[in-house]
Amino acid sequence: MEYVVRMPKKLEKTLREMPENAKRTLFHLVNDIRETGPVRPEYRNYSKLGEDLYHCHLAYSWVASGAMRTARMPWR
Repeated sequence: MEYVVRMPKKLEKTLREMPENAKRTLFHLVNDIRETGPVRPEYRNYSKLGEDLYHCHLAYSWVASGAMRTARMPWR
């Protein structure tokens, strides 16, 4: 199953300001979430904040956070 990762439009500006190591970690994290879901315990500094809310420290002052939402597919 592939997961959908949606990112806000203002992330484009933020990416320009991010250091390369934080960008690399973010892109790896997004790819891993797409392939296997939002629970990523193998990432250092990754944790659950609430029922469906997660965050990951990408670098010293850079944090990615997100919520997991499930969509129901209508039966045909």
